[in-house]
Amino acid sequence: MYTNSAAKIVKNQMDTRLMNERDRETWEVIGFRKKDAISTFGEFTYRRRLYRNKKTGETRFLLDNLLGWPIRAKITPRLREIAVKLSTEMSFRRVAETLSQLFIPQYQHNMEN
Repeated sequence: MYTNSAAKIVKNQMDTRLMNERDRETWEVIGFRKKDAISTFGEFTYRRRLYRNKKTGETRFLLDNLLGWPIRAKITPRLREIAVKLSTEMSFRRVAETLSQLFIPQYQHNMEN
């Protein structure tokens, strides 16, 4: 739980810094959105700013881009990397069981949804 709290604080600081350092001529803040994710430390929710490009209308989460998280991804890139690597060595079911034992008890259920 401590790790998720620390990670949340760091993400909030990064998001604030991105807001302050963004190209204000191009990107405007249009609100906040919550994201639920799963990492090697468990499930967590964090809040990040949604931006709109004033010229093109494109929307983007600058924090997700900085972190390298694909759009709509539910698991962190690191956990995904581990799952992919394991899947080259064992069955999908065994990967889910292994990740569940190593990191997060809910992982197997979430992989089935």
